[in-house]
Amino acid sequence: MLKSSLLSIFVVLLMVNVSYSQKVTLSPIQKSNIKKQKVEAVIIGDAVTTSDIKQRLENGTLFNSVVTAPVNSVPFEGTYQITDGADFYSATFTMMGGSSFYPQQSNGSPVEIWQDPNTPDNIHAVFTTCPSGDPIPGFPNRKCTYFFSSDRGVVWSNVTDIPTIRAGFGTITGTNDGKALIANHNGATVVKTEVYVDGFPGLGAFVNLSPPDPSVTGKIWPRIIATAPSSPVNKFVVVGSINSTAFDSAFVNRGTSLDASAFTGWQYVPRMGTAEVYAIARGQDGRIGVAFIASDNLPDSSNTGDLMFMESVDHGTTFGSPQVIFAGSDVDTTTVLRGLGLVYQGNKARVVFDIVRGSSSGYFPGLPSKIGYWSADINGGNYVVVASDANTFSGPRTTPYNVLTPLSRSTIGSSSDGQVLFVAFMAQDTVYGINGADTTSFSFIYLTASANGGASWKRPIRLTPQSPTKDWTFPTISPWNDSDPSNYYVNMQVSQDDVPFTDVQGALNPNTAAKNVFVRVSIPRPVFINNIGSETPSKYTLSQNYPNPFNPSTTIRFDIAKLSNVTLKVYNTRGQEVATLVNNEMVSAGVKEVSFNAASLASGIYFYTLTAGDFKETKKMMLIK
Repeated sequence: MLKSSLLSIFVVLLMVNVSYSQKVTLSPIQKSNIKKQKVEAVIIGDAVTTSDIKQRLENGTLFNSVVTAPVNSVPFEGTYQITDGADFYSATFTMMGGSSFYPQQSNGSPVEIWQDPNTPDNIHAVFTTCPSGDPIPGFPNRKCTYFFSSDRGVVWSNVTDIPTIRAGFGTITGTNDGKALIANHNGATVVKTEVYVDGFPGLGAFVNLSPPDPSVTGKIWPRIIATAPSSPVNKFVVVGSINSTAFDSAFVNRGTSLDASAFTGWQYVPRMGTAEVYAIARGQDGRIGVAFIASDNLPDSSNTGDLMFMESVDHGTTFGSPQVIFAGSDVDTTTVLRGLGLVYQGNKARVVFDIVRGSSSGYFPGLPSKIGYWSADINGGNYVVVASDANTFSGPRTTPYNVLTPLSRSTIGSSSDGQVLFVAFMAQDTVYGINGADTTSFSFIYLTASANGGASWKRPIRLTPQSPTKDWTFPTISPWNDSDPSNYYVNMQVSQDDVPFTDVQGALNPNTAAKNVFVRVSIPRPVFINNIGSETPSKYTLSQNYPNPFNPSTTIRFDIAKLSNVTLKVYNTRGQEVATLVNNEMVSAGVKEVSFNAASLASGIYFYTLTAGDFKETKKMMLIK
């Protein structure tokens, strides 16, 4: 009986892979045409999509799929061991209970999960749900659904829809006493931002804190953050924007009560783009930061794709002047597109974002892209590359849907001790949809980490499995993530589908229902240190890095004789610290290795110093670019 059941499962999995994926071979000419293809991002309803899809909608050929999707009732869940070289992660995938015929969770990087720092067992999430067969393109039954777990994601409750009328693009944070604070947009007449606060953690009895909005066109696509307990007036800050591509039209508002609708009013923010190209977070001392992509619709096209940051030190009442933290350029057609995340480590803002080839008139979805990172105290305030085609596998994209590129929709979170940053993003596969006429790529998700404030990052590792073939999209990491003496944990929500998007989004694949999946990743600490073998050295040693000279990465090996507090830092010839690879971490005995990526440094001589207990030694290395 057991053998028969296992055989049946294997056959089903095999059928799923055969039915839902195919390898499409592209000719050199086709690949060349893909790379040259420039696409304009446009808004249809409340979804950002592409100009070719808009054309198909206007000429009536968008919703005409004739392929019937096979029934796939085998979702991927369970514990998945991830190994990549010396890295070894464990990821547990848990189905949360929601599904959506409307697959798009965000126009940018979603913010849909929040772990309570004061009660880590409690994890809250939202997910855009929509029943199968909902009339398109209107999707009248699309909802924002709230999910709750009181055991760190082992069991999830599908609590309630917020509200019970059509809603979308939900975002979540939490109050200081652990209640879910949710914003989305909805409305029977004027669609606008609404804010909801729960009566008790996980209860699902939400009070609607409705921001007054006299505009004919309401502010939608919100992002929200609770203020610090010490805030004398403001209880939360919310960002929203008007559905328009004609000009920049984004706004900030402050809620002054968690019991009733009380707001200071929407305040216009010049240059801030629309449709979820902004992120908001709170620092340890209560400061509030907002990162945003500047509007592409300004007369000065040299500002195309600028990434900007502004900060408030009075709980969101006033903000300093926005500063450009990444300058887009029409000269080399480099721009920031859609994906954007923000978190604080202490009082230091950490920003992650998607970098593509594009300009004010469009972007190139077939060209290489990368994930960038910025913080004022890292790399002299210049951006650092987190991931690119040089260190991440990604396939060519052949159908531009939903404004995605080979690497996109980056999201960021921090560990509970404030020592480690986690970044996840989508990447495109070389496996395509089930319709022979469609070559829209499946997606999967990568995860990386930094233990030195983002100065350097571990090589991204593929988080989602290769089999069964699924479309993994819209990762979102909790801003705060728990840890224990042995492991760091990353708490994520992702979307899992059987096909790469659907006819709903402009691809020629049949319509299916995407599922929301909780992913809890266990990463052994220290993050940057890899164990080499099982040998216990008799003494402390620091080896010469290899290769040496190097460009841009090298490996540093050292022996730890017994459990010790370890620090490993890199200095330039003037004695200035340029990188912290291990920051006073408790490290067990053994032979250890640490990778050092010096991509952001200039050629020259550098020194690395290991401190472990009473042991201290320095060696020299050479970077040649």
